[in-house]
Amino acid sequence: MGAGSDPPLRRTLVSAVAAIVALVVPTTAVASELIGRDASDVRIEADAQGRALISFRSGGQTKRLLASGAIDARPPSRVRPQVAFQLSYGGSIGPNTCGRYTGPPLAWQVAACTASDGSHWAVQAWQRLLPNYGAPASGDRAARELRLSHWTGAPAKLEVVE
Repeated sequence: MGAGSDPPLRRTLVSAVAAIVALVVPTTAVASELIGRDASDVRIEADAQGRALISFRSGGQTKRLLASGAIDARPPSRVRPQVAFQLSYGGSIGPNTCGRYTGPPLAWQVAACTASDGSHWAVQAWQRLLPNYGAPASGDRAARELRLSHWTGAPAKLEVVE
């Protein structure tokens, strides 16, 4: 065999292992969706059909993002897919029925509201990709991510057990 050859048996084995890993490893639950970076003037509105319109400024431009779906992330599962937002830039929604946010306090909250159906929409911003050991952040690592969430009931709680 030459140095650059790839025998068919080896290719088949690699493909089989990749397929098994894809079936066995569950997808992770995503509690929020990245919708922008380093945003300002963030506003959120929602209509009675479960759609939200998020407007913000980023990179010197005003952006309007239409979002729907992805209410209440599911626990990881091998057989049931995770919920997902349908996102598109531009668009509009019906009359804004999202009022004052009535849920529990949220860390890093930028904008939030409670819809007429009782569900909550929230936009939060934080720096997720900070370097270790207090090194200064630069480039994308310095950017504050703008993240969207939509849920009913109490938000999930993270518990660390020793």
